[in-house]
Amino acid sequence: MSQRRLYKFLRVSVTKIESGAEDSRTFTLEAPSLEVQQCGQREFAEFLTALDKREIDDPDELVGLTVNRRGMLTPYWSAPLGVDRSG
Repeated sequence: MSQRRLYKFLRVSVTKIESGAEDSRTFTLEAPSLEVQQCGQREFAEFLTALDKREIDDPDELVGLTVNRRGMLTPYWSAPLGVDRSG
């Protein structure tokens, strides 16, 4: 999780099991614009649903999980997750 001014972001990284290629996704969890914040929170909720989770207390709970999901980062990926804590 990183914060820049009034924004709070969570970036997750994935390694595709099939190819070994790396990809990432950044979710905007807090923003001055309600529309931007709601969009980011909705996308993150969909992401958690793909993990069979409703909520998390700590981003580290995502590390090592495997996701099978169409349309999130690529047309299809299955990957263990990591959490990028860099700013």
